[in-house]
Amino acid sequence: MRRIFIFKTSCPKQIKQWSRHCTHSQPVYFFQKRTLSERVSRLLVELGWKALPRLKLEDSLRERFLHEYLEIVAQFAEWNAQTIFWWATHFSSKNRINSPVLLFLEEWVECIQAIELCPDEKTLVLIDVSWEVIAGLDALAAKHEWEILVYALPLNRLCYRIQKKFRFWKNFFGEVIGTIVSIRAARKTFGRPKFATQSNAFRYLIKSFTYLRNFKEKDEYIDPFFGHLPEYIRQSCGQPSSVLTVALGFQDRKQCYALMKELPVALHPLESYLNYSDVFVKACQWLYQFMFNRFGVKGKIELWGYEATAFFREYVFCGGLAISFFQFMHFDVAKRLGKKYQIKNCLMTYEGRPWERLFIAGLRESCPDIHIIGCQHTVIPLSAADMFLHPQEKTLVPLPDRVITNGLITKKILDKYSAYPKEKVHVGCALRFEALQKLSLLPRKKTQETQETPFTLLVAFGGSDEEVPLLNYALQQALEMPEVVFRTRTHPTFPFDQLLQRSLWNERKLPENLQDSRKPSVIEDLQICNAVLYWGTTVSLEALMVGKPIIQFDRGDFLNYDPLFEFKDFKWPVCEGVSLRDAIQEIRDMPEAQYAELQVKGRKYVEDYFYPVTSEYLSLFLPVAEC
Repeated sequence: MRRIFIFKTSCPKQIKQWSRHCTHSQPVYFFQKRTLSERVSRLLVELGWKALPRLKLEDSLRERFLHEYLEIVAQFAEWNAQTIFWWATHFSSKNRINSPVLLFLEEWVECIQAIELCPDEKTLVLIDVSWEVIAGLDALAAKHEWEILVYALPLNRLCYRIQKKFRFWKNFFGEVIGTIVSIRAARKTFGRPKFATQSNAFRYLIKSFTYLRNFKEKDEYIDPFFGHLPEYIRQSCGQPSSVLTVALGFQDRKQCYALMKELPVALHPLESYLNYSDVFVKACQWLYQFMFNRFGVKGKIELWGYEATAFFREYVFCGGLAISFFQFMHFDVAKRLGKKYQIKNCLMTYEGRPWERLFIAGLRESCPDIHIIGCQHTVIPLSAADMFLHPQEKTLVPLPDRVITNGLITKKILDKYSAYPKEKVHVGCALRFEALQKLSLLPRKKTQETQETPFTLLVAFGGSDEEVPLLNYALQQALEMPEVVFRTRTHPTFPFDQLLQRSLWNERKLPENLQDSRKPSVIEDLQICNAVLYWGTTVSLEALMVGKPIIQFDRGDFLNYDPLFEFKDFKWPVCEGVSLRDAIQEIRDMPEAQYAELQVKGRKYVEDYFYPVTSEYLSLFLPVAEC
């Protein structure tokens, strides 16, 4: 029988106190999560405990994890998707940013692996395990002859549940209030849209987003996701007033909505099609749903070879099936648009987000014959599970009639990992990346190990705090390699100072060979650097397009966040504990002929990933019915 001690803490003092309960007459093994501090790691070693190895994340294991994840979400859909309300849950969308379940699934797999690796009749200590996973393991104890002892502070589990419930309701009512504020902002800055008459109805609807930078002149606007496509459709239809774009703004929404009134084309705020009464009615419906028609576990669930039903019951009880109220309101917006205008065609972004499914459902309720095109507008890493449809979901999920991809590679990824009908997935063009096609290969930048011509590494970050591990790694490597210049380029929505505050280097002196880029465009930084270090940003594709070698930092996620996960040439993988020195030296020592050959391979891959914008591909977006 295995003895399993679970310490529900990450405090070194508490761990040391509870360690006295472990039997010292036999070896003690431990397994810790990536998030634990170095101080805790040192303490565990000082106690004389043996560390169990972490799970090696090979491609086959990651694909297995993805398959099981999709299977579980599909099971929940079969149990709960009889109502449209289900598609408002972040859990159902599989979105890697908003759905919290991924972290718990990874923790479950790692704990199961640790138990399997621990020798029989030995003691295993699991550090800071979540209550959801503890509930699942405890339910398995009798069947698998595990003796589980949980050490936690008094009332810890009760406090945890209360905290989770409070966060659930706080987010719900916060979004209700936020929706009201958004409607008010749209009415004050834009007003109410003037509905088209029967003879002048909009026949083509575009659902998009908007940013202040997209308003070029007083009467000029470039769609951030579809570029010049709206104008192309207007000209093809021969009726400039036949196309309506409904867009959602973000931080600068008030300025955007005010500018919309001045445009000669029909560009309306999404919130302008909502009433305050809609919010009240839907809030009441959701309260009824939560109290009397709850989502839940309605059968047996298997995960990684073990029954995980108790784990998921605890997850649901603690508010794991949180919803996005504002995204749910997209159903009302779409339904109202369909009723007010005789819309025959709709173009929208396609990522599997909750709002997309609700928008499609709303349109189909008011316009059953509408033709909906989903535009796959960005990269597809393995972590983009929201893009992957499980076979069991095909008859349950509100889907577009066809999907148009950025290029050939993204179509192949969808065909391989998603059950969306292959005949309905068409190779299109990269509307968002039209400028990328105009870039040329940059000549190789010569370097020597001298102060005058150092090797410059561009560290490219995305727009979330998930990039913090990359920053921690890059700064440590910069400290160890003073001869290399580490040039950081952060996302506009998540600047360097904000990223630094969340890192291990917040109160520490930064390496002298660190530079923070202030260049307005990515290409300017690519011209300066010798290589690019990244985790999951699209800058990696831009780097390959201009012939720069790339180094991918593997954070250790079960789902690969690398948009170039299938590309192996002109690319070097690194991870925590692995120095950059070898990769940089290989790039330096590469012969000119080989370097030039790999440049061409990298560019060819990106060209297949992002097809150019041409009339042939633009015609795929034209309406199937007459304007």
